[in-house]
Amino acid sequence: MKNFTQKFIGLLALVFTVSFTVSAQEIGDIYEEGYIFQINEDGTGLVADLEDLGQMTWDEAVSSTSIYTSENYGDWRLPNIDELVLIYNSIANIPECNFITNKYYWSSTEENNNRAFTVNFTSGNVAHLNKSVSSIRVRVIRSVTFGEEEETADNYLDLPQGWSMLGYTCMESVDAMEGFAEI
Repeated sequence: MKNFTQKFIGLLALVFTVSFTVSAQEIGDIYEEGYIFQINEDGTGLVADLEDLGQMTWDEAVSSTSIYTSENYGDWRLPNIDELVLIYNSIANIPECNFITNKYYWSSTEENNNRAFTVNFTSGNVAHLNKSVSSIRVRVIRSVTFGEEEETADNYLDLPQGWSMLGYTCMESVDAMEGFAEI
């Protein structure tokens, strides 16, 4: 019975712990110095930088994003047209996200050698503009994996001596995964 009790407690503790380490991020939250605008089922997603880089031509935007670093992250990039439309539809109207709603934003998607796609952040309309237009705003994005900082090196739950759950007390440290191996 003692072995069953330890396994049962270990199972409950594991479920309890996993329920609190699962990604609780939502669209519009700040994560790794960016506003979340996409969350994928596999625990990855996309964030937009906290601020615009300013207004510039398309070539300047591409050049700027390749060397841009914010809060020690250097993997920022210009969003493609689908990602930019998603930004508009998901977080552009959240005041804290600081988008300039009466301006166009560049995407990395080119129509041809002279034109690239933009999104009007007033209407959400997609347009293709000459790459030399310098009044277009830039907001960079990056890929993230949610919950990475929460994982432990050993990836297991260790119940410390004297820890109690549901009235049962572990008298010695029990590795939960060890207990499950016999089930």
